[in-house]
Amino acid sequence: MRFCVQTRSDDLGTRDHRGAFGGRAQKARGELKPELANRIRDAVLADADSGSFARLHLDPAVHRVAERLLLATDSVHLRTLDALHLALAFSGAATHVLTFDRRMREAALQSGLNVIDL
Repeated sequence: MRFCVQTRSDDLGTRDHRGAFGGRAQKARGELKPELANRIRDAVLADADSGSFARLHLDPAVHRVAERLLLATDSVHLRTLDALHLALAFSGAATHVLTFDRRMREAALQSGLNVIDL
């Protein structure tokens, strides 16, 4: 299994993890306590630093792939940030996407990626 962490010069990846691990959906369901979210975030970032993950950059080529995904996805309403996530996954040769979002799940499956539901 290969996973990718997205980054760019202002470290979007770090902010993105905060959103994923401490997001409104988990808090609303009461499933993820802040302490656990911080432990998960720290572990993911440590793995990224260790080389277990590929660090990817949002470059013009990734943006072009995201644009093509947005124009080609008919059956699933794909949001811009989801298209960027998928384009980054493709640029890093990821085989799996982790998500708790139904639309992202469907778009990833439609794009040929395996999905691990959170």
